[in-house]
Order: sequence, then structure tokens, then C-alpha cells
Amino acid sequence: LMSFLGRVNYSLLDKYLFTASARIDGSSKFGVGNQYGLFPSLAVAWKIKQESFLNSVDVISDLTLRIGYGVVGNEGIPPYSSLGLLETTEAYFGENEIAKGSGPASRQNDVLKWETTSQFDAGVDLGLFNDRITLVTDVYYKKTTDLLLNAPVPYTSGFDYSFFNVGTLENKGIEFALNTVNTTGA
Repeated sequence: LMSFLGRVNYSLLDKYLFTASARIDGSSKFGVGNQYGLFPSLAVAWKIKQESFLNSVDVISDLTLRIGYGVVGNEGIPPYSSLGLLETTEAYFGENEIAKGSGPASRQNDVLKWETTSQFDAGVDLGLFNDRITLVTDVYYKKTTDLLLNAPVPYTSGFDYSFFNVGTLENKGIEFALNTVNTTGA
């Protein structure tokens, strides 16, 4: 596995926050033309509480709007899964004669590639009464493509299972987190 990562963070007036990153991962687990994947991300946040129209509102201690999008890769399969491997076998002839040889142990898959997950997220952070009450709300949409699966293959192939990129998975939802500090001090 070989990776390169670049990231840039920028804050404008301590109100507008920007983050961009790109990661390039290479793995020998995949077919020759599919060993590298590019996985970018971008996020923006606006600290609305820092704006002049909210400076005098003491009840609100934090109000931030966040939006982000990113892609990650998964190479969680055993080494050499895309290669056709050989295994050593033995056969017995008569009482004392042993013949040794090699035969196919796994099916080759030159088109095996990275499983990728992309996610979009939008959220709001609200803090009240000097952050004694905080509410974090997120809306997200997550999609995984080219799922890595060790699937059964026809018996006539000579193998039981082989790794493939199959299927798509979607997750979406809304998350809420409410935190309170009910007492302070001794």
C-alpha cells in the first residue's frame, strides 16, 4: 500500500472555514490498471455567530453551518486476491510413489478495483447559554459502489469463490445530538 495525501485549510476572518484534501492510494491487491484510486474531499463552514448581527445575542454562544463532500476507498481484501495463484498438490501412486505438482488455487480477476464510498453532509451546530445546551444536526447521503465481495462461482470453473466488485449500497438520514450541562462546580 502506498499513499499520498495533500490538505489545505483556510480561515477567512475566523468566520468562513475551507478545507480541501486529496488522497491517492495505491494497492497491489488490485488488477494492474486499477491499483490506484483518487479520493478527494471538500468542506465549508460558516460561523454565523461571528457575524455582527449576532454579536449582541448572548443567549446564542455558537451557530455554525457546515457542508462537506468526500470520497474514500476500501481495499479490505486479502493480498493477491486479483491474481491467479498456484498451490502445491500431492498424488499417491501405488504404495510408495508420490507425485508432486502445482495447480490453480484461485481465479484471476484483472478488473478488480477499489470499493469507493462518497458522502455528502450538511449540518448545523447550535450552542446556547455559553454552550450549556448544544444541538448538533446533520443530514447525510452516503453511497458505496463497486462493493468488494468474495462470491461463489460455478463449480465448473474449478474454484469455490472469487473476489468481484458487485453492487451498490446507499445510506441516508438525519442525525441529532443534544447535550446539556446541568450542573457545574462542586
